[in-house]
Amino acid sequence: MLHRIYTRVTQKLLSLFPVVAVVGARQVGKTTLCQHLLQERRDYFNLDDYDVLNLAKRNPDSILLRDRPVTIDEIQRSPELLLRIKSIVDQNKKPGRFLITGSANIEFLPKLQESLAGRVAFVDMFPMTFWEQFYENQEPGIVRMLKTGAVQESGDQRTINLLQNILYGSYPYLVLHQDDFYRDNWYKGYIKTYLERDVRDIQSVQNLANYQRALSLTLCRIGAILDKSNLARDIGVDNKTFNKYLNLLKISYQLFELQPFFANIGKRFIKSPKLYAYDPGLAAYMQGIESVVDAERFNKVGVLIENKIIVDIKALLSVYLPQAKLFYYRIHGGGEIDLLIEYKNNYFPIEIKAMTTRKVRTKTM
Repeated sequence: MLHRIYTRVTQKLLSLFPVVAVVGARQVGKTTLCQHLLQERRDYFNLDDYDVLNLAKRNPDSILLRDRPVTIDEIQRSPELLLRIKSIVDQNKKPGRFLITGSANIEFLPKLQESLAGRVAFVDMFPMTFWEQFYENQEPGIVRMLKTGAVQESGDQRTINLLQNILYGSYPYLVLHQDDFYRDNWYKGYIKTYLERDVRDIQSVQNLANYQRALSLTLCRIGAILDKSNLARDIGVDNKTFNKYLNLLKISYQLFELQPFFANIGKRFIKSPKLYAYDPGLAAYMQGIESVVDAERFNKVGVLIENKIIVDIKALLSVYLPQAKLFYYRIHGGGEIDLLIEYKNNYFPIEIKAMTTRKVRTKTM
């Protein structure tokens, strides 16, 4: 099994909270994580199995009231279980009783948060970081820097074909195979499954073709400041509809917003967020970028590398230093910082530069 940073934090939360929810995009590795934790003697139920799903709907207590702690995979397929879990937990708040996972969607998350408020801890699971792939035996350098306030060189120096690895993709199956043919067919199937299973049944998405255009066009504009009116016009929808699409894209872990940093200095700071993909490999695929040569020809090398480094830092800090906050900084007509990290009232500006040798330099200012 690939090393994931979420195993230890999930185990710790299970020792503290009666319910722990692992949420993230489809195929990000939630089921594999749960199966790994079965070594701790938990009963496991996967609601993608129709027999198990029917049992959960017909007789929920048969899977919820067990002698051992219970893991329920893909619980969004039977959200009515959440109210029963709430009732059970209110009677006995023993830590670790329920580990649940869900491929987040616009209807499921609010129900989960409302039903189990104060009883559940969340683990947001990201696609694989480079640190998980190449440096799993070390504490991440970004974490050491924030803790100590000083930049420290890693003792393990190695050469990584950064851009090629980005293009192969960050989901676990893509990391394991790293093959162009596999990548193209995997992404094709992933988008089809995402649209047909995670999106089709949501009432607020009435035109699936428009939503697919929204997915494609937003991923084509990673690293850019969000212009909602412009995107809505290009997609062919009104601003209200685009806002619904954008909310779904964020909740389903396809993209996230990096907010601008500004203080009460005036109105000269740009206040719109930037868009980034959870997997910049998917963004490249949606733009027709199949190779390093394509990325160079389309002038996308810098933004793909910037996206990957920012999402990897976001993932690592969500586990190791969840108090840290991420921003970007830009003033009209002037200075810009790619990433600004706020941690314990200190600020760490980071500049990301892609060089012509296809290496990357991350500089802390």
